[in-house]
Amino acid sequence: MKTFCWWFGSICNGITSLLNIDGSPYNNSTRSKVEEERPLSSASLREVVHYGQIVASGEYKRYNFNDDKLNINHYGRFQPPLIPLADINSHSNEQVPIGMFVGQYDDLAVPADCTKTRDTVKNTVHYNVYPDMDHSSFTVGLTMDFFKDAITLIDKYNVGTKTNKSDIAGEYLY
Repeated sequence: MKTFCWWFGSICNGITSLLNIDGSPYNNSTRSKVEEERPLSSASLREVVHYGQIVASGEYKRYNFNDDKLNINHYGRFQPPLIPLADINSHSNEQVPIGMFVGQYDDLAVPADCTKTRDTVKNTVHYNVYPDMDHSSFTVGLTMDFFKDAITLIDKYNVGTKTNKSDIAGEYLY
């Protein structure tokens, strides 16, 4: 992605503007400045294209190589198969609980799409839309209150020792 952004800086700048990390009223400006110094994206270009394919088709499918031969080599068919969200965990003896944390003002994982996903995934044990949060707020938000829910879920579903909340959340929660 770094190479892509070096060659196509205006596209990456547009993505940064879309994410609105610095100017968001929901985010801590000091934390936002630190985030801006990190590489632009932790996603690969192929991953971004795959997200676009899902949005364009409205279906959760595996990555489409847009080449019959490559699709056949990878999937044994011309079109990529659906990702069976409803069957998550169905091939395992142990059901993994799924928690969904949604920002009310997230432009990338919009609440309507998240609700649709929640209704499809059978193992959703937690679903909460957090007000005054956008996509970046989970890392640089004004509040990190959602961590309380995350720690509660970890404590509930973790087999073994309980979480030392002060070690994980530090000054942001307590």
